[in-house]
Amino acid sequence: MASRNLDIYSSAKLRIPAPKYVIFYNGTKEEPESMELRLSELYGVNSADGYALECTAQVLNINFGQNCALMEQCRKLYEYSYFIDAIRQRLREGLTRAAAVEGAIDECIAGNILTEFLTRHRAEVTSVILEEYDEEQHMRTVYQEGDRKRLIRSVCHLLQKGYAPANIAELLDEEQGLVEQICSLALVVVPEYDIEKIYRAL
Repeated sequence: MASRNLDIYSSAKLRIPAPKYVIFYNGTKEEPESMELRLSELYGVNSADGYALECTAQVLNINFGQNCALMEQCRKLYEYSYFIDAIRQRLREGLTRAAAVEGAIDECIAGNILTEFLTRHRAEVTSVILEEYDEEQHMRTVYQEGDRKRLIRSVCHLLQKGYAPANIAELLDEEQGLVEQICSLALVVVPEYDIEKIYRAL
């Protein structure tokens, strides 16, 4: 505002630049090169009159081999994409995360990919990427724990209603052996059906 000499307290309408919200995606799930996300897609109801608040984001896939035209225009983005792909290739080959990162850094420095940056900040880059991968693993574990607890809660609910384990397994489309195990543990902690106790005992 200062560079444009604009007074935010003025009663006159001020012209401001049109905002653009861009998300760079480099996750492991397969996604298109470009897609649009709208905040209104998450609202619980559809409104023919529109919404009081909307936000639109353009998602660009920057995984290696995607959005080649964009990569040609931005060399650093291409090099970053190459570097992340080099790490993932080594992980697919069975290397540890630390070895995969170190090997990818060596390859990139030798191939003039982010050479100056990786040479100067090798230790910091290694630390940040290892922490990022650890966080991804942690989040996967959290989601898995959440799914298992939801299953336990559903099984206990149906068990209280008098359903047999085989019927519960069929209704929930789960393995009968797992459902029977949950039911056996649930009967030990009746009548409170403690979800945490059952989860820890599984």
